[in-house]
Amino acid sequence: MPGRQTLDLIAVTIGPGAFTGLRIGLAAARGLVLATGVPCLGVTTLEAVAHGVVAADRNGATLLVVLDAKRADLYAQAFDFNLDPLADAVAAMPHELAPLLLPGPTVVVGDATDAAVDALSGTDREII
Repeated sequence: MPGRQTLDLIAVTIGPGAFTGLRIGLAAARGLVLATGVPCLGVTTLEAVAHGVVAADRNGATLLVVLDAKRADLYAQAFDFNLDPLADAVAAMPHELAPLLLPGPTVVVGDATDAAVDALSGTDREII
């Protein structure tokens, strides 16, 4: 197991997501924190996905992260070009996504991208 000399921070997702998966991740992170004394940071699943999109792929556009909630709605959060959240994460129906966005181009990512792009295609939003 890595020791304190190789870890600066332990990050763990805090949701949204499947309850069992979140519990397992949090328990594993807690165990690592207790074993190493390294600080822990909780991030939302949507933030983790957003920070995985490189700047060249965002190209100065608004970033919309959408995840399948396994119901009719989606988990969604919009981020500006610096990856600062534009609002809190929400559970929204696909047709409710447009108001989350800034004017101008938007990049959509996540496992619910198809549903989001389909819903936004009927609006004046520019999806790239």
